[in-house]
Amino acid sequence: MGVKKGLLSLFLGSIWGLGTVVAGPVLILDYHTFLGTKTSTLDYSDKVMGEQLDRMAALGFQFVTLPDAIAGKTGPRLSIVLTIDDGNHSIYQAMHKVFEPRHLKPFLFIYPHAIDRSRFTITSARVHELEKEGFLFGAHGYYHLPMTEHAWRTDPEQVRHEALWPAEPLTKILGYRPTMFAYPYGFAPLAVQKLVLSAGYQWAFAADDKIVPVDFSDPHLAHGYVPRTIVYHWNLPILMRYLEHYAAEHPLKHPAT
Repeated sequence: MGVKKGLLSLFLGSIWGLGTVVAGPVLILDYHTFLGTKTSTLDYSDKVMGEQLDRMAALGFQFVTLPDAIAGKTGPRLSIVLTIDDGNHSIYQAMHKVFEPRHLKPFLFIYPHAIDRSRFTITSARVHELEKEGFLFGAHGYYHLPMTEHAWRTDPEQVRHEALWPAEPLTKILGYRPTMFAYPYGFAPLAVQKLVLSAGYQWAFAADDKIVPVDFSDPHLAHGYVPRTIVYHWNLPILMRYLEHYAAEHPLKHPAT
């Protein structure tokens, strides 16, 4: 009887397994400003940003939110996650002119010291508006000072402030304690990664120009140093060639009619 039950369990398990969708990797892209001034290699106009997203969608790439990517709610192919750092005031109009019309919700990393203090950054009132529309936020340091190996060696107290201070003011602004952290300038040594995670953040994100797909189902993925790809003007052609090659190697499978 026990053998029969075991065989039945294996049989049912194999059937259910056929319907299981394996969560694929994600490419986490990191943007900054949408001023359209052509004064920064990180800046894009609304028009150019929209065209860039449309090119990615035309190649068949699915856009997923950061929380959905972490939860494994992706398709089997490579998906794209959009994140935006710094909280520049231009993100407000970009959300309404570029992202919302395409039903996209980038994850926004902001640093609280500049909120309501600088013309560079979005105001707390704008943050509240975007939050009501379903956009999510995380911490990007407190002053947006480096948390690199050099900073940790020369001024560890400053680095501690960047890790430990953002939570309280961001909780007051957002109404919830952020669980995601993005390192200012994209880099942090292992000791700083541990510090950030000990401060209560579940995930912390690095950033550089490298194209590194992320598998959140990988048990060895470091929670304190998840790679993202900064999208500069100079590396955008490289990124698009990578996506075109991937799309050619992994064509969409359409169901038979």
